[in-house]
Amino acid sequence: MMQELENLREPLQYVTPGGAVDSIGVPTVPTAVLWGDTEQETSEFFLASLLSSRADPFPLTDANLYGDCLRMRRMIAKRKAKTSLQVALVQSTTNFFSNLLAAVGEFIDLESPGLGAILTFVGEFISGNGTLLAQQIEAVRQYDEELARLLRCELANQVLAARYVVLITEGELVLGEVDVADPDELLPCMMECADLNYEMNLDIDCDQYCDFETGTYTYPQISVPAYVFAPHDGLYSKEEQLLDGATVTIRLAGVNHFDEPKYFHPTVRQVYEDLFNGNSGPAFVIPPK
Repeated sequence: MMQELENLREPLQYVTPGGAVDSIGVPTVPTAVLWGDTEQETSEFFLASLLSSRADPFPLTDANLYGDCLRMRRMIAKRKAKTSLQVALVQSTTNFFSNLLAAVGEFIDLESPGLGAILTFVGEFISGNGTLLAQQIEAVRQYDEELARLLRCELANQVLAARYVVLITEGELVLGEVDVADPDELLPCMMECADLNYEMNLDIDCDQYCDFETGTYTYPQISVPAYVFAPHDGLYSKEEQLLDGATVTIRLAGVNHFDEPKYFHPTVRQVYEDLFNGNSGPAFVIPPK
Protein backbone atom coordinates (compact mmCIF):
# COMPACT_ATOMS: atom_id res chain seq x y z
CA MET A 1 0.00 0.00 0.00
CA MET A 2 2.83 2.41 0.78
CA GLN A 3 4.22 1.80 -2.73
CA GLU A 4 0.84 2.66 -4.22
CA LEU A 5 0.81 5.89 -2.22
CA GLU A 6 4.24 6.70 -3.64
CA ASN A 7 3.00 5.93 -7.17
CA LEU A 8 0.26 8.51 -6.67
CA ARG A 9 2.76 11.27 -5.91
CA GLU A 10 3.33 12.42 -9.50
CA PRO A 11 -0.31 12.33 -10.71
CA LEU A 12 -1.35 14.36 -7.69
CA GLN A 13 1.43 16.98 -7.75
CA TYR A 14 -1.04 19.56 -9.06
CA VAL A 15 -3.37 19.07 -6.08
CA THR A 16 -2.63 20.97 -2.88
CA PRO A 17 -4.85 21.41 0.19
CA GLY A 18 -6.76 24.66 -0.10
CA GLY A 19 -5.62 25.16 -3.69
CA ALA A 20 -7.86 26.68 -6.35
CA VAL A 21 -9.79 24.39 -8.67
CA ASP A 22 -9.89 25.52 -12.29
CA SER A 23 -13.35 25.85 -13.80
CA ILE A 24 -14.44 25.99 -17.45
CA GLY A 25 -16.88 28.75 -16.65
CA VAL A 26 -20.61 28.84 -17.24
CA PRO A 27 -21.40 26.49 -20.14
CA THR A 28 -23.09 27.80 -23.27
CA VAL A 29 -24.31 24.39 -24.47
CA PRO A 30 -26.25 21.64 -22.65
CA THR A 31 -23.82 20.20 -20.11
CA ALA A 32 -24.00 17.20 -17.83
CA VAL A 33 -21.78 17.08 -14.75
CA LEU A 34 -21.02 13.71 -13.20
CA TRP A 35 -19.61 13.97 -9.69
CA GLY A 36 -18.10 11.16 -7.67
CA ASP A 37 -19.13 10.29 -4.13
CA THR A 38 -17.16 7.56 -2.36
CA GLU A 39 -20.22 7.04 -0.12
CA GLN A 40 -17.84 6.26 2.75
CA GLU A 41 -17.96 9.47 4.74
CA THR A 42 -18.15 7.40 7.92
CA SER A 43 -15.40 4.97 6.98
CA GLU A 44 -11.66 4.94 6.46
CA PHE A 45 -11.96 2.52 3.53
CA PHE A 46 -12.37 5.29 0.94
CA LEU A 47 -8.58 5.68 0.97
CA ALA A 48 -8.06 1.97 0.29
CA SER A 49 -10.64 2.25 -2.51
CA LEU A 50 -8.71 5.13 -4.03
CA LEU A 51 -5.49 3.09 -4.08
CA SER A 52 -7.25 -0.02 -5.36
CA SER A 53 -8.61 1.91 -8.34
CA ARG A 54 -5.07 2.76 -9.38
CA ALA A 55 -3.83 -0.79 -8.91
CA ASP A 56 -6.83 -2.78 -10.18
CA PRO A 57 -6.02 -4.27 -13.62
CA PHE A 58 -9.71 -5.03 -14.18
CA PRO A 59 -11.61 -1.76 -14.82
CA LEU A 60 -14.83 -3.75 -15.34
CA THR A 61 -15.18 -4.16 -11.58
CA ASP A 62 -15.63 -1.89 -8.59
CA ALA A 63 -13.45 -4.12 -6.40
CA ASN A 64 -11.63 -2.63 -3.43
CA LEU A 65 -8.62 -4.94 -3.27
CA TYR A 66 -6.77 -3.06 -0.55
CA GLY A 67 -9.97 -2.55 1.43
CA ASP A 68 -10.62 -6.30 1.34
CA CYS A 69 -7.08 -6.90 2.59
CA LEU A 70 -7.55 -4.44 5.45
CA ARG A 71 -10.85 -6.05 6.43
CA MET A 72 -9.23 -9.48 6.46
CA ARG A 73 -6.40 -8.27 8.69
CA ARG A 74 -8.97 -6.61 10.94
CA MET A 75 -10.84 -9.89 11.35
CA ILE A 76 -7.59 -11.67 12.18
CA ALA A 77 -6.87 -9.11 14.89
CA LYS A 78 -10.37 -9.52 16.36
CA ARG A 79 -9.96 -13.28 16.48
CA LYS A 80 -6.52 -13.09 18.06
CA ALA A 81 -7.72 -10.90 20.93
CA LYS A 82 -8.15 -13.11 23.99
CA THR A 83 -8.27 -10.99 27.12
CA SER A 84 -10.91 -8.36 27.78
CA LEU A 85 -8.22 -5.65 27.57
CA GLN A 86 -7.08 -6.90 24.17
CA VAL A 87 -10.67 -7.04 22.91
CA ALA A 88 -11.27 -3.47 24.11
CA LEU A 89 -8.06 -2.28 22.43
CA VAL A 90 -9.00 -3.95 19.15
CA GLN A 91 -12.42 -2.30 19.27
CA SER A 92 -10.97 1.13 20.08
CA THR A 93 -8.44 0.84 17.25
CA THR A 94 -10.75 -0.51 14.57
CA ASN A 95 -13.41 2.07 15.49
CA PHE A 96 -11.00 5.02 15.58
CA PHE A 97 -12.55 6.75 12.54
CA SER A 98 -16.16 6.22 13.63
CA ASN A 99 -15.30 7.23 17.20
CA LEU A 100 -13.87 10.47 15.83
CA LEU A 101 -17.16 11.20 14.08
CA ALA A 102 -19.18 10.33 17.19
CA ALA A 103 -17.02 12.60 19.36
CA VAL A 104 -17.12 15.58 16.99
CA GLY A 105 -20.88 15.10 16.54
CA GLU A 106 -21.39 15.30 20.28
CA PHE A 107 -19.11 18.35 20.41
CA ILE A 108 -21.19 20.08 17.71
CA ASP A 109 -24.49 19.29 19.45
CA LEU A 110 -23.27 20.55 22.83
CA GLU A 111 -21.21 23.58 21.81
CA SER A 112 -22.53 24.73 18.38
CA PRO A 113 -18.93 25.66 17.50
CA GLY A 114 -17.56 27.43 14.44
CA LEU A 115 -15.43 25.68 11.81
CA GLY A 116 -12.16 26.72 13.47
CA ALA A 117 -13.17 25.16 16.78
CA ILE A 118 -14.29 21.99 15.00
CA LEU A 119 -10.97 21.66 13.19
CA THR A 120 -9.10 22.17 16.45
CA PHE A 121 -11.23 19.53 18.16
CA VAL A 122 -10.71 17.05 15.31
CA GLY A 123 -6.95 17.64 15.30
CA GLU A 124 -6.69 17.16 19.06
CA PHE A 125 -8.80 13.98 18.91
CA ILE A 126 -6.63 12.46 16.18
CA SER A 127 -3.39 13.38 17.91
CA GLY A 128 -4.43 12.58 21.47
CA ASN A 129 -6.31 9.35 20.88
CA GLY A 130 -3.85 8.19 18.25
CA THR A 131 -0.95 8.62 20.68
CA LEU A 132 -2.83 6.89 23.51
CA LEU A 133 -3.73 3.89 21.34
CA ALA A 134 -0.16 3.64 20.05
CA GLN A 135 1.08 3.42 23.65
CA GLN A 136 -1.47 0.74 24.50
CA ILE A 137 -0.55 -1.26 21.39
CA GLU A 138 3.11 -1.08 22.38
CA ALA A 139 2.20 -2.49 25.78
CA VAL A 140 0.49 -5.44 24.07
CA ARG A 141 3.59 -6.17 21.99
CA GLN A 142 5.45 -7.88 24.82
CA TYR A 143 2.62 -10.44 25.09
CA ASP A 144 1.56 -10.82 21.46
CA GLU A 145 3.85 -9.44 18.77
CA GLU A 146 1.52 -10.43 15.92
CA LEU A 147 -1.54 -8.77 17.43
CA ALA A 148 0.46 -5.61 18.08
CA ARG A 149 1.70 -5.60 14.47
CA LEU A 150 -1.84 -5.92 13.13
CA LEU A 151 -3.08 -3.12 15.38
CA ARG A 152 -0.18 -0.80 14.48
CA CYS A 153 -1.10 -1.20 10.82
CA GLU A 154 -4.80 -0.66 11.55
CA LEU A 155 -4.14 2.48 13.57
CA ALA A 156 -1.80 3.90 10.92
CA ASN A 157 -4.45 3.44 8.22
CA GLN A 158 -7.18 4.97 10.37
CA VAL A 159 -5.15 8.02 11.38
CA LEU A 160 -3.95 8.58 7.79
CA ALA A 161 -7.52 8.38 6.47
CA ALA A 162 -8.79 10.75 9.16
CA ARG A 163 -6.14 13.37 8.43
CA TYR A 164 -6.65 12.96 4.69
CA VAL A 165 -10.42 13.39 4.72
CA VAL A 166 -10.14 16.50 6.90
CA LEU A 167 -7.90 18.05 4.22
CA ILE A 168 -10.28 17.10 1.39
CA THR A 169 -13.43 18.35 3.09
CA GLU A 170 -11.73 21.17 5.04
CA GLY A 171 -13.37 19.69 8.11
CA GLU A 172 -16.91 20.15 6.85
CA LEU A 173 -19.41 17.82 8.48
CA VAL A 174 -23.04 17.37 7.57
CA LEU A 175 -25.90 15.65 9.32
CA GLY A 176 -26.53 12.41 7.48
CA GLU A 177 -27.46 8.81 8.19
CA VAL A 178 -25.39 5.71 8.93
CA ASP A 179 -26.42 2.08 8.86
CA VAL A 180 -26.02 0.06 12.05
CA ALA A 181 -27.14 -3.37 13.19
CA ASP A 182 -30.73 -3.35 14.36
CA PRO A 183 -30.56 -3.56 18.21
CA ASP A 184 -33.74 -5.66 18.23
CA GLU A 185 -31.98 -8.24 16.06
CA LEU A 186 -28.68 -8.02 17.94
CA LEU A 187 -30.28 -8.69 21.35
CA PRO A 188 -31.10 -12.39 20.64
CA CYS A 189 -27.45 -13.04 19.81
CA MET A 190 -26.32 -11.44 23.06
CA MET A 191 -28.88 -13.48 24.99
CA GLU A 192 -27.75 -16.68 23.29
CA CYS A 193 -24.14 -15.89 24.20
CA ALA A 194 -25.10 -15.26 27.82
CA ASP A 195 -26.99 -18.56 27.95
CA LEU A 196 -23.96 -20.43 26.58
CA ASN A 197 -21.72 -18.90 29.21
CA TYR A 198 -24.16 -19.80 31.99
CA GLU A 199 -25.21 -23.29 30.89
CA MET A 200 -21.80 -24.54 29.73
CA ASN A 201 -19.66 -22.60 32.21
CA LEU A 202 -17.86 -20.81 29.38
CA ASP A 203 -16.20 -17.40 29.24
CA ILE A 204 -17.18 -16.18 25.78
CA ASP A 205 -16.78 -12.47 25.05
CA CYS A 206 -20.30 -11.68 23.81
CA ASP A 207 -19.30 -8.47 22.01
CA GLN A 208 -16.85 -10.50 19.97
CA TYR A 209 -19.26 -13.44 19.59
CA CYS A 210 -21.89 -11.14 18.06
CA ASP A 211 -19.47 -9.00 16.07
CA PHE A 212 -20.84 -8.24 12.61
CA GLU A 213 -17.58 -9.15 10.83
CA THR A 214 -16.41 -12.19 12.77
CA GLY A 215 -19.45 -13.45 14.63
CA THR A 216 -22.17 -15.99 14.01
CA TYR A 217 -24.89 -13.70 12.72
CA THR A 218 -25.49 -11.01 10.15
CA TYR A 219 -28.08 -8.45 11.19
CA PRO A 220 -30.69 -6.36 9.41
CA GLN A 221 -29.49 -2.76 9.21
CA ILE A 222 -31.31 0.36 10.32
CA SER A 223 -30.42 3.98 9.55
CA VAL A 224 -29.70 6.42 12.35
CA PRO A 225 -28.84 10.15 12.13
CA ALA A 226 -25.18 11.01 12.57
CA TYR A 227 -22.64 13.61 11.55
CA VAL A 228 -20.51 12.54 8.59
CA PHE A 229 -17.81 14.19 6.53
CA ALA A 230 -19.12 16.10 3.53
CA PRO A 231 -19.32 14.10 0.27
CA HIS A 232 -16.14 13.75 -1.75
CA ASP A 233 -14.62 11.50 -4.40
CA GLY A 234 -11.40 10.84 -2.49
CA LEU A 235 -9.68 13.83 -4.08
CA TYR A 236 -12.22 16.62 -4.53
CA SER A 237 -15.18 17.70 -2.44
CA LYS A 238 -18.65 17.71 -3.97
CA GLU A 239 -18.57 21.51 -4.39
CA GLU A 240 -15.25 21.34 -6.23
CA GLN A 241 -16.73 18.90 -8.74
CA LEU A 242 -19.88 20.88 -9.55
CA LEU A 243 -20.33 23.48 -12.27
CA ASP A 244 -22.59 26.53 -12.19
CA GLY A 245 -25.02 26.51 -15.08
CA ALA A 246 -24.89 22.77 -15.76
CA THR A 247 -28.04 21.40 -17.39
CA VAL A 248 -28.00 18.29 -15.24
CA THR A 249 -25.90 17.12 -12.29
CA ILE A 250 -25.59 13.39 -11.68
CA ARG A 251 -24.13 11.74 -8.60
CA LEU A 252 -21.86 8.73 -9.16
CA ALA A 253 -22.68 6.83 -5.98
CA GLY A 254 -19.76 4.83 -4.60
CA VAL A 255 -17.36 6.03 -7.30
CA ASN A 256 -14.00 7.57 -6.44
CA HIS A 257 -11.89 10.02 -8.45
CA PHE A 258 -9.87 7.42 -10.32
CA ASP A 259 -12.93 5.34 -11.23
CA GLU A 260 -14.85 8.30 -12.66
CA PRO A 261 -13.24 8.11 -16.15
CA LYS A 262 -13.73 4.32 -16.41
CA TYR A 263 -16.66 3.81 -18.76
CA PHE A 264 -16.80 0.12 -17.94
CA HIS A 265 -17.11 0.70 -14.21
CA PRO A 266 -20.62 -0.67 -13.44
CA THR A 267 -22.00 2.54 -11.93
CA VAL A 268 -20.35 4.87 -14.45
CA ARG A 269 -21.52 2.81 -17.41
CA GLN A 270 -25.12 2.75 -16.18
CA VAL A 271 -25.13 6.52 -15.70
CA TYR A 272 -23.80 7.09 -19.21
CA GLU A 273 -26.33 4.69 -20.73
CA ASP A 274 -29.18 6.45 -18.93
CA LEU A 275 -27.83 9.84 -20.02
CA PHE A 276 -27.44 8.89 -23.70
CA ASN A 277 -30.85 7.17 -23.72
CA GLY A 278 -32.48 10.50 -22.90
CA ASN A 279 -33.23 10.10 -19.19
CA SER A 280 -31.80 13.58 -18.56
CA GLY A 281 -33.28 15.26 -21.61
CA PRO A 282 -33.15 15.08 -25.41
CA ALA A 283 -30.00 17.20 -25.63
CA PHE A 284 -27.89 14.21 -24.54
CA VAL A 285 -29.51 11.50 -26.64
CA ILE A 286 -27.21 9.51 -28.93
CA PRO A 287 -29.34 7.68 -31.50
CA PRO A 288 -28.60 3.97 -31.83
CA LYS A 289 -26.64 2.94 -34.89
